[in-house]
Amino acid sequence: MRKIFMFKKALFLLFFAVNILNISAQQYEIGIQVGGTKYIGDIGKEDYFYPSDIGGSLIFKNTINPWMLMRLSFSYFPTSAYDNESYNLGRQTRNWSFTNNIMEVSMGIEYNFIPRNPFLRGRKHNRFTPYMFTGMSLSNYFGKLYQNGNPDNAYEFNGIAMGIPMIVGFKYKLSEHWLFSSEIGARYNFSDNLDGSQKYSEHIDHYTIYPTTNRQSNDWYTFTSFGLIYTFGDLRCYFGF
Repeated sequence: MRKIFMFKKALFLLFFAVNILNISAQQYEIGIQVGGTKYIGDIGKEDYFYPSDIGGSLIFKNTINPWMLMRLSFSYFPTSAYDNESYNLGRQTRNWSFTNNIMEVSMGIEYNFIPRNPFLRGRKHNRFTPYMFTGMSLSNYFGKLYQNGNPDNAYEFNGIAMGIPMIVGFKYKLSEHWLFSSEIGARYNFSDNLDGSQKYSEHIDHYTIYPTTNRQSNDWYTFTSFGLIYTFGDLRCYFGF
């Protein structure tokens, strides 16, 4: 219950910050993204951007200036990994598997590499805009870890983790209000338990995990996506760009 309370409190603070920014901001973007998720950690394949599950995000942005936007996103990232799919013989012998449902909220700054207004009324050029995003994220996760392909005898785990999203992408103007976007990015988490292996190992002293589990490295997950964005508000608020 305490973890759920902390998560709700963090959401409240994020909403409060966005409301303050809305006082001065006049142009907004809202969009949805769908794509593939990939966990990077102590279980399964060691590929970085090979999607294994389907996730999605709802994104809200408001304009600060022609270069920067404040961005808030809510995401659902299911993840999973299986040691028997790994190229690592040690992991294959261990034969662990896990599934996890990650609910993430993130907030930060999106930076346009082309500081022009691709949304201004009547402008036909500058339709393409590459960008990057970083900030802070908060994830609430619930998962199951099991051995030998037997999910009926699973160890259930959950938790809350802070993280740092690092994303690059581009958006392309389709019409006056609609944009197409594509992103690829990674989330570094201040937790080594997104797969349940850290807590699980504390309960199985008879089982050696060190040859295939790095206790000094935290977990990551990536998200590769495509999306559609709708712009609204005063589209002339880019200071004449």
